[in-house]
Amino acid sequence: MVAHLSGFAICSITGHIRIQSPIQQIHREATSHQRATLDTEDAAVHRNRLACWQLGGIVTTPPCQRIAKTPAGTRVTFVSPYRYDPGDAVLDREYLEYLELSIRRRFSGITIPDAAWFGGDKANQWFLDAIKNCTRYLEFGTGGSTYLAAKNGVEFVAVDSDRAFLNAVNKKIVDAGFFNPSTQTYRYADIGKTGFLGFPVHWEKANPARLEQFRRYSDPPAECSRGENVPDLVLVDGRFRVACALKALRMLQGRQNWTLAIDDYVPRDRYHVVAEFAEIDEFVSDRIAVIHSTKNFSQDDIDARIREYETVPA
Repeated sequence: MVAHLSGFAICSITGHIRIQSPIQQIHREATSHQRATLDTEDAAVHRNRLACWQLGGIVTTPPCQRIAKTPAGTRVTFVSPYRYDPGDAVLDREYLEYLELSIRRRFSGITIPDAAWFGGDKANQWFLDAIKNCTRYLEFGTGGSTYLAAKNGVEFVAVDSDRAFLNAVNKKIVDAGFFNPSTQTYRYADIGKTGFLGFPVHWEKANPARLEQFRRYSDPPAECSRGENVPDLVLVDGRFRVACALKALRMLQGRQNWTLAIDDYVPRDRYHVVAEFAEIDEFVSDRIAVIHSTKNFSQDDIDARIREYETVPA
């Protein structure tokens, strides 16, 4: 099957990534049905034990039988019809990490914390105070912050590029009895396959359609973008942070009594372009930038910066 993290062409299905085979072998095997025998002790969590139906380059037709979790030490055998897709014929490190995350989640689940974590007690307390004192809240990037907002009864819109993680956040809130469909909106921003922290896989190779998905991620959701629904607290802690912050400033320009918080602003120089359009009123724990007002700027200038950063996911 493929034997190295740096990327080799996919070949025969064995249930393990161990043996590099010549590309010609793929074409000889691609039209046949292969039988895979997979260890199910932890159902192929490690990079060198990836289930064949998860591998790039193999497109199941029709979808093969999913592996069921069985007692440790047993084995599962199934048949998977497949075809070879040259466009996905290489497994690189980024894609392997995506697969590992997917498989781990499938069998271990997703754990959502009870509170936001911003690197220390001071920043955590700052955010808790901000949540308790806001009326409407918008966040890009979900997790413990979302749970905290729900627990405190705050009206919010939560945006995330990781559908499974967003669903897990929602489930935790429902299970805790804090769910309120009239005041909580969970918005999945589809940017294609994502890995750790919702980062888009192979974003540098995005085609025009996917680039358009990237651009839409940072748009303030319609539920909170105008009138009385505009939030008075915005947290930028997900993907495409510069674009999210700039679009939030554009939305908040001319309004009073609001807070925009950008996590990891201080250590990441690439975020500092935001200061062209806003006064940074406070830095919390040398990490979070806190903004309460905009500078005077032209729409053309901020729109140009937004276009520059709309497709930069970091």
